[in-house]
Amino acid sequence: MLLVAMTALLAAPVGGASYSGGTGVESDPYQIANAEDWTAFTGATEDWDKHFVLTADIDFTDARLEPACGTAPFDGVLDGSGRVLRNACVLSDNTRNAGLFGIVGPQGKIRDLSLESVTISGDAAVGGLAAVNCGAITSCHVFGRIQGGAYGRQVGGLVGCNEGGVITSCHSAGEVAGEIYCNHVGGLAGYNVGVITDSHTESDVSGGEGSLNIGGLIGCNDGGAVIASYSTGDVNGGWCIGGLIGANQLGTITACYATGAVKSAYNNIGGLVGLNRDAISACYATGSVEGIRYVGGLVGRNDDGAVTACFWNLETSGRDKSAGGRGLLSAQMGRVLFFQNSGWNGYPWVMREGAPPRLTWEGMEWPPIPKPKPRPGRQ
Repeated sequence: MLLVAMTALLAAPVGGASYSGGTGVESDPYQIANAEDWTAFTGATEDWDKHFVLTADIDFTDARLEPACGTAPFDGVLDGSGRVLRNACVLSDNTRNAGLFGIVGPQGKIRDLSLESVTISGDAAVGGLAAVNCGAITSCHVFGRIQGGAYGRQVGGLVGCNEGGVITSCHSAGEVAGEIYCNHVGGLAGYNVGVITDSHTESDVSGGEGSLNIGGLIGCNDGGAVIASYSTGDVNGGWCIGGLIGANQLGTITACYATGAVKSAYNNIGGLVGLNRDAISACYATGSVEGIRYVGGLVGRNDDGAVTACFWNLETSGRDKSAGGRGLLSAQMGRVLFFQNSGWNGYPWVMREGAPPRLTWEGMEWPPIPKPKPRPGRQ
């Protein structure tokens, strides 16, 4: 009897919640298989530094969820194992941290998880997967509608604020919108102070009257690094609007592109970046651009920033000027030799003749851009 009791005790979860299996360690993570397991997880603060794995798709239809880890950070590991959470609805009554997760801490890791038909709304720090990310989010995808309230801020399709976190190989699609005077709204992240790489968004992004820093991928890149990423959604809003990033404040943008239309009745509007104050390298934009003042095919306004080897399409943008970069005709945008001579071989681009460059990780099976050919008479 004693042996049986001890065996049962060892097999039980060590935390306070009950899951479908596991003990919460790396080799035996807690198993989340249904909505009941998820509800247990969201309330078990003592487990938020443990290991979890999704073992089934979960449908949350007709359930209103509270953000997991909204009162303390999630510093554990959640392996989505390619599973899908459907119809998650988080309508925050609080002013901050609305998302499936409230806060992902510096030690937190979320990977291989998809959200479909998600609906998230709140005021400050609003994201499809996480309101605030300080950890690592990898290979996660969000499809749905993310809404920021009037006078809100930091609203993104994947995360509201990437605060020192690392986002890799992630994707969002659907709609991200902010109401009047809602600032820092982006298709993937509203506000970035971390690293975002190999990611993209198809979300349409909009900001209401008087909104600030609205971007196809990121609303405001403030000291962060954005690498090998792109946006295809349309962007509409107020001040500082960009097809990729609304405002680049002391951050770097490398090997990125944007193809969506950008439209605003305000100032600082660009096909790639609305307002630039730091470094942009080896990027391009092709979307149409409309605005009032400081409007450019690539960059709307450049305040002491550096724009290196960057281009925009003169014909599709409808703009013959930019605060940085060089305008090209559509035929030139498909010339391998042009990008080869511009030094793009040192970046993660691939290209075939007749089509604009694409990123290596997109899987186009195109050759990389070759090294520049030596000029005659030079070694």
